[in-house]
Amino acid sequence: MKKLATILGLMSLFYASTSAAQCEVNVDKLQLAYINGMFTSSEAAKQNVNALNRFKDKYLYTFEKASGVEYSYNYSETLLLQIAEVAFHKMTDEQYEAGYGRFLNRLVSGKDVSVLEDAGEMLAWFYSTVIEKVDSLMQEYDYTAAERVVESQVGKCARTVLVTHSQGNFYGNAVYTSVSYSYVYPNQAALSDYPMLGYMGIANPTYSVGGYYGQQVPEIAKTFTNANDLIMLAVRLAYDAVPSDSVYANLLSDPTGHGLEAAYLNNRGAPVIAQLIIDTVNGLTPYPMFEQHRVSSSAISNIGYSEISHMLDVRFKYGGGYRYYDVPEYIGNAFINASSHGTYFNDFIKDQYDYEKIEG
Repeated sequence: MKKLATILGLMSLFYASTSAAQCEVNVDKLQLAYINGMFTSSEAAKQNVNALNRFKDKYLYTFEKASGVEYSYNYSETLLLQIAEVAFHKMTDEQYEAGYGRFLNRLVSGKDVSVLEDAGEMLAWFYSTVIEKVDSLMQEYDYTAAERVVESQVGKCARTVLVTHSQGNFYGNAVYTSVSYSYVYPNQAALSDYPMLGYMGIANPTYSVGGYYGQQVPEIAKTFTNANDLIMLAVRLAYDAVPSDSVYANLLSDPTGHGLEAAYLNNRGAPVIAQLIIDTVNGLTPYPMFEQHRVSSSAISNIGYSEISHMLDVRFKYGGGYRYYDVPEYIGNAFINASSHGTYFNDFIKDQYDYEKIEG
């Protein structure tokens, strides 16, 4: 039994090490996850995913793909129809203008979208009173499904960016904060210590970008809204929200300026969105990368390097693991391929770059 336990223990360590190594080779790859907004059918959501894949190929081609865009479908139509009825009674009972409730019913049913000001007041109430209640959000299927999808994408260990559109930003804010604080990689590094999940909120009706966590890391939580997005203009007119940008969409293909594909991914704001994502990806912080390369050296056991972040991780056989900053790509690659890692380290890395101890 003792021998069996030893074998099982060694197997466990082997599989854990292999999992970590497989994980860490993805440190410079890009993964996008997507949450759709309201009034989006399942077929339209799939079309948006395809549009995001094309957008990634066109604008983000410098990053190697981890896989295609993954998404969590937000079943908003049915939920809205139910909320519309509740909203009517709630507003009447609390002596709100009952007309808002009726308007919400008409809007959700597609019977009345003509009055921008009324739409703004109704949507503002809807967003602030119903959707932006994070505690209730976390009990919804849409939220839990989105959280699972984002966790599964982060689990690929690539640089992940959560792309949200319209009402999907409310779910996105909550998911981004929750996953960022709770997720732990196979190598036991916490995502909160090594932020590898970014946020890109498009057509954003919320108060914040990426929720509470996004406010702490604005360099990797971005947003973009067309200046003439009529739906978001309605929300801002009646109730405060994240400001729009100065880019005006061409409204020929989408008169509302709001649709993800027509008004954003295939419009004037597309290069701006792409640059925001690029800045976010470049601003992410790699988890410890030691398991990328095991080396034969009397002093060094493991090496990891990120070409995007120019970070070099070195684990010494005696002394723990260190991270070196602003290490050029040619130095990192030469070190990995050196015939004598100890000699190369002493000649070209030691005392040449800022560093900190990150392990042991």
